[in-house]
Amino acid sequence: MEYKESKNSSNDRTEKSSCISTNTGPILASVDGVDATGKKKKNKKRKGKEVGESGITHLSDNLSAVTKSNNDLGKKSPKTTFDLKKLGEILQNSESKAQEGKGEKQHGKKKKQKLKAENSTEGSNKLEKLSTNEKPNRKENKEMTLKERMTNQLKAARFRYLNEKLYTQSGDLAMEMFKKDRESYLVYHEGFQTQVAKWPTNPVDVIIEELKKCNQRTVIADFGCGDAKIARSLPLKVHSFDLVAINKYVTACNMAKVPLSNSTVDVAVFCLSLMGTNLKDYLTEANRVLKKNGTMKVAEVSSRFNSVPRFLLTVEKFGFKLTSQDDSNKMFIMLNFKKTGLPKTGAPDFKLHPCVYKKR
Repeated sequence: MEYKESKNSSNDRTEKSSCISTNTGPILASVDGVDATGKKKKNKKRKGKEVGESGITHLSDNLSAVTKSNNDLGKKSPKTTFDLKKLGEILQNSESKAQEGKGEKQHGKKKKQKLKAENSTEGSNKLEKLSTNEKPNRKENKEMTLKERMTNQLKAARFRYLNEKLYTQSGDLAMEMFKKDRESYLVYHEGFQTQVAKWPTNPVDVIIEELKKCNQRTVIADFGCGDAKIARSLPLKVHSFDLVAINKYVTACNMAKVPLSNSTVDVAVFCLSLMGTNLKDYLTEANRVLKKNGTMKVAEVSSRFNSVPRFLLTVEKFGFKLTSQDDSNKMFIMLNFKKTGLPKTGAPDFKLHPCVYKKR
């Protein structure tokens, strides 16, 4: 009976050990009296005691390992806590920066709105100023434009009147007219220059290019020179004649009586200047001042000629012979003559159609 009790007590201790081992994890592969398959082993009491003691030892070792592991975890926890704090700080900083950026954005938006409002106000003020100030200016501009237009129309009308008078009277009468009213010549000259500016080619420029080929001793007489463009453009001796001396290059005279000696000129020029009712006197005077074999250049509007061949035959009677003719320009005809002798007795009077400028 005693043996049984001891056996039971031993079994009780074994069961208690088994329970402790189970709570601490898979520590023992087997316990006293029980194998891995749950079958009882027939061991002696001593062996059971040894096994129980070794199981307890093993249990204590495992418990110490678990404690050490927990301690290790406890040591690492501050590091984890530090990282979390740092992460929190980073998140907090990022949030604060985001708030700052949002604030700056809102501030910039408000600033833009303010500038926009200021610009709109300024623009409206400008518009108000323009609306109040421009009306009188526009009125003034319209009045000025109307005044200028009326002035230009009056000048154009006066130019057409003077132009007609020059074509329908002699050189003496034309000179007398401009002596009495010098301003009328200035009006005529200004109107003529306005007309010339509209032409694709100015014939005086063509003549200047031809005269540039002459030698330095060439003497030129420019009949009806206007503003003496030939004299101003060439380094040659040029006598410039017109009804009024508009500048220092011009000698005021009747082209039928120029202050030159006989046979002293190499080239005589009539560029758009065969005007009036005494064209016979002009060609006679040109023959007088020209040297023998001298050149006479004539440039006229094509529409003035009723018949160019008839005009050429008439000019030959004044002691000239045609040397070249250029009618390539639709508006003008360019003629070159050579002096062959004195005018024939009874050289006829002749006329050209007046150059009438239409009202525009």
